[in-house]
Amino acid sequence: MSTLQKALPSWLTAAAHYLVGGFVLPYVISMAIMLVLAPLLYFFAIWLSPVATLVGVWVGAMLSARLINKFFSISDSNKVIRIATVYYVLFSLAYLVTAFGSAMLLFHVANAVVGSIAFYVASKKFLRSGAAV
Repeated sequence: MSTLQKALPSWLTAAAHYLVGGFVLPYVISMAIMLVLAPLLYFFAIWLSPVATLVGVWVGAMLSARLINKFFSISDSNKVIRIATVYYVLFSLAYLVTAFGSAMLLFHVANAVVGSIAFYVASKKFLRSGAAV
């Protein structure tokens, strides 16, 4: 472990990974995609949302994993990934409860499913145990 890396509990590392890579960055990235492409693809804008979610979550999880790999020492990356994915799914379900009854519920569910799978797969690919990569 280098002098810059800190060891944190798995739940705290997972919370940081979810907040950065599963919430903040995906929101910013997917909104940027939608603001740029939705006016150009007006009739397909509603179908662009799951694609924007996929790209946002993938890039967000990748960047978050890079930061975590650089600054934190992880003893068990699988545990951190599982906990962070549970956070993602729970907050997605909480959002879906508020969207229940909406005409757009199907698209919210699609975004939640696509986002959850993308977050898990990207986290498995980019988040590593041990020393910085």
